[in-house]
Amino acid sequence: MVAPAYGNIDPFYGNIDPFYGNIDPFYGNIDPFYGNIDPFHGNIDPFWGNLDPFYGNIDPFYGNIDPFGGGATPVYSKVGIFWKNFGTLWNQAKMEWDAVAASPTDWAKGEQLKKSLNELVIRSETTWGAAVTARTGQSFRAGFANAIFAKYGIDLSKSSTFARLTASQRANFITDWYDGLMGFSGRDHLDHWMGAVNWTPAITQVQGGGAGTIIGLLDSTVVNDADLANNIVFNAGYNNSLSGHGTAVASLMVAAHDGRGLMGIAPNASVAVYNPFDSTATASWEDVSKGVLALSARGASVINMSLGVKGWTLNGDWNQLFSNPAVAAATRNTVFVMAAGNDGKVQPANITWNWATDPNLIIVGSVNPSGVISGFSNTPGTACLLNNGVCNEANRILNRFMVAPGEAILVSDGRGGFVRRSGTSFAAPLVSGAIALLHDRWPWLARHPHETVEIILRSAKDLGAPGPDQVYGWGLLDVKASQSPLNFNNLVFYEYNSGILTRRTASSIRLGGVKSTWEARGVFFAMFESIGDTR
Repeated sequence: MVAPAYGNIDPFYGNIDPFYGNIDPFYGNIDPFYGNIDPFHGNIDPFWGNLDPFYGNIDPFYGNIDPFGGGATPVYSKVGIFWKNFGTLWNQAKMEWDAVAASPTDWAKGEQLKKSLNELVIRSETTWGAAVTARTGQSFRAGFANAIFAKYGIDLSKSSTFARLTASQRANFITDWYDGLMGFSGRDHLDHWMGAVNWTPAITQVQGGGAGTIIGLLDSTVVNDADLANNIVFNAGYNNSLSGHGTAVASLMVAAHDGRGLMGIAPNASVAVYNPFDSTATASWEDVSKGVLALSARGASVINMSLGVKGWTLNGDWNQLFSNPAVAAATRNTVFVMAAGNDGKVQPANITWNWATDPNLIIVGSVNPSGVISGFSNTPGTACLLNNGVCNEANRILNRFMVAPGEAILVSDGRGGFVRRSGTSFAAPLVSGAIALLHDRWPWLARHPHETVEIILRSAKDLGAPGPDQVYGWGLLDVKASQSPLNFNNLVFYEYNSGILTRRTASSIRLGGVKSTWEARGVFFAMFESIGDTR
C-alpha cells in the first residue's frame, strides 16, 4: 500500500543551490530545474476555473481504460458517477468557500460551506466506502478522510477551519481528495494533462504504445519503481536519484497501463538512461556530452533533457555541445527535447549558432491547467539563433518552442508512490512520449528527425498570438493531431484494385465520391502525406 495513498503536492523538491560545486568554470553548471517552484504559482483562480473541464475531460477515458487493466470492478464502474457528483458539489463549495475567505466573520456563509463539504464526504463515502474498507479494514473516514482533514486542519463541525485556509491549500486539498480516492479505484490514475494534450489510452493502443522506440533519458537515475524497471534497457553515469527527478520524468513517458498507478503516453517504449549529475547535483558539459553519446549509441531516436542552465531558455553553451564533432555525427538522426527552465524568464539574448551542426531541437515550456503559460516557465521571446551575426525571422528560438502541461502533474515519486510536482521538467517528457508513438507507428520517421520535429510543432494547438509567438511558440502539444495528417488535402491516395495500383488525390476522391466497385474484394487504399524529405 502506498502511503500516503493520495500523494503530496510539494514545492518541487525544496531548495537546491545551482551555484555551488563548479566543476568546469568555463562551461558552467547545468541545473536540473529544481529550485523553489510553487506548484500553483501565485493566483490559483485559473486552476479553480479549470475544474469543470478537468473532470469533464476525464469522463471519456473510462470507456477506454478497461482493456488496459483487466476486468472491470464494481468500484471502478462508479468512478464516472463519482466525478459527476464531485464536480457539481465541489464547484458549489468552492464559490461559497471563496466568499467565506473574503469575509471570514460571515458565519452564515461559513455554515453553508460546512454543509456543502459534509455532503461531499457523504457522497464520496457512498461511492468509495466499500473500497476503502476492503483495502484498510477501516471505515471511509478512519481509513481515508480523517488523514486529509488532519493534514489541512479541517474540522467538519467548525466552519472557521475552512475559512482560514489559503487558496493554495484549498487547491491542494481538492487534489489530495481526488488522488486519494483514485488510489482505491483499482485502476490507473487519470490526470488533467491527458485531456489538455488530446491524448487517451486508446490512441496509445492503436498506435502501438511506442514499441520498438528507444527514448534516451538524460536525467537522474530511475529508482524504486518496479513498473518502470521493465522499460529500462540501459542505465549508466552517476548513481543518484536527485529526489526521484528522473523517475518522475520517465513515468510520464512509459508508465504501464496496468491498473496499478500512472499511465505513460508510450508504455511500450524502451528507455536508455544516462545520469550526468554528480554528488553536487550538478552536471558538467563533459558529462552531458558523454551521456548524449551513450544514449545515441543505444539507439535512442529521441533524447529527453529536463535540464539546462539557470536563467536561460536556451543557453549559448549548448551550441558547444552540439558542435562537438562526435556528438554531431552520432546524433544526426536524433530529436532533442529540452525543458525550457523554471526561472520565469524570457530568453535574455541572441545566440551565435553553428548551423553546420544544427540539432533537431524542440524546447518545451509549461502551461497551467487553464492553458496559460506558467509563471515559472521560461519563454523564447524574440531572441535569435544568429547566422554569421544575422538574425533571420525563421531562426528565432520561438520557431523551436512549444508548451505542454507542467503544473501539479501526477508522477512517480521515486519512493514507490506518487506525488504531484510542477516544472518544465514534466512538460518535456509529454512531447518525448508523443514522438515515441510517432516513431513506433511510422518507423521511417526515426530516420527523419527534422520531419519529426516539423510534425510535432505544426500539429500543436495554437495559443497566444496567431502562429508561432514569443510566449507559446507553436502552441500546445496535441498528441492526437500529431498522429494524424497535418493537411488532408495534401494526402496522396493509392487505390489498389485487381492488382493495379492507381495514384489519386484527395480532391479527385471527393469529387468522384464513393464508388460501388470499392466494395469489391481485393480493393484497398493506402494514404501518404509528404513531410519534408519523407517522400
